[in-house]
Amino acid sequence: MRQVSNLLHEPSGRVVIEAVAPEIDGGGFPIKRTRGESVMVEADILVEGHEELSAVLLFRREQDKQWRETTMMQLVNGRWCGAFVVAEIGRYVYALSAWVDPFKSWRRDLR
Repeated sequence: MRQVSNLLHEPSGRVVIEAVAPEIDGGGFPIKRTRGESVMVEADILVEGHEELSAVLLFRREQDKQWRETTMMQLVNGRWCGAFVVAEIGRYVYALSAWVDPFKSWRRDLR
């Protein structure tokens, strides 16, 4: 399992993803799982300001071209988590994507 990046930014530069786990030496070495096991990925996802965020965990087998994604859930204090199951033997890669979600912000403010 290889992490694509441990620090991704939204184009505006307002969303920061850091402290991604699991990772070994900044994603330089693979983590290990067996077929059928879950890979639980956590990260600190922060935004400048008070807007609401959305985030997804992207994953694929290394040789596949198409990414699959699963929604990440916010835990506490900007910590998010998502998971995927290793369906087949082989190397997987994963990445995180997060963005300011205007609809979520609007809905929160409306309440």
